[in-house]
Amino acid sequence: IQVAAQNPNAHGELRGVVLDSAGALDPSQTVPIVGATVVLNLRVIVPPTPPADTGSITVEEVGQVLTDANGRFLVTSIPEGDYFVVATPPDSKHDSGATWAFASSGSSERDATIYLPHRTVTTPPDSVPTPPGGPPIDSL
Repeated sequence: IQVAAQNPNAHGELRGVVLDSAGALDPSQTVPIVGATVVLNLRVIVPPTPPADTGSITVEEVGQVLTDANGRFLVTSIPEGDYFVVATPPDSKHDSGATWAFASSGSSERDATIYLPHRTVTTPPDSVPTPPGGPPIDSL
């Protein structure tokens, strides 16, 4: 997908894969996350505005893409630079994940890998309603 095609100077390319976090410890258990939404946020340095003498750093969303049948994504024609890449799962079994990656012209030296952890849905013990025991207080 080309997300910055209107900018003739945008020659960056960013590729990666979104995986189930179980594969982080055991590569033989690697499972791709198909259909995850991957959002690319370019790191932007904001120069200081007088009278301030310090600038700041922020991110600016430049586009998003879905992962393919192998959990992979490829984005071309984007500005070169550092990106905060966020992946959101297509299901409720996983939580979102993120990583920093660098987009450069030509092929990337390595892929960005984003692991999505399994969502744990447990009710804390103090949140489970329990009926009060014994007689009502005002009947004593």
